[in-house]
Amino acid sequence: MEPLTLCQYEVDCGPVFDATDSVLLAKHGISFHHLECPSWLDEMLSGETPDSHRVADQLIAEGFAGIRVQSFAKLAGPGDINVVFWRWSDIPPTMIKVIDNDGRLPDPPAIR
Repeated sequence: MEPLTLCQYEVDCGPVFDATDSVLLAKHGISFHHLECPSWLDEMLSGETPDSHRVADQLIAEGFAGIRVQSFAKLAGPGDINVVFWRWSDIPPTMIKVIDNDGRLPDPPAIR
């Protein structure tokens, strides 16, 4: 396993689109294939927009702050779920704050 840092977050962020719900996917015209998108990197490198990025653009335009989606990582099963956020801030309704009570994480770089 590569070196990693585990963090805990306080999250009060929404709305989050549930892409594990087939009825909701159909209602929004999204298919499982659009999400899986195994060739996304090749498409980006050739100047194309991957289907999964089009889905994200659509959902962002519809006001969603994130998506709950099956993991497509190698060896992941249907019960392995990721949550991806596109919009977040320090306050609800899009709050995501790292919990670092002991100050072990480095300060984020200054925005210029």
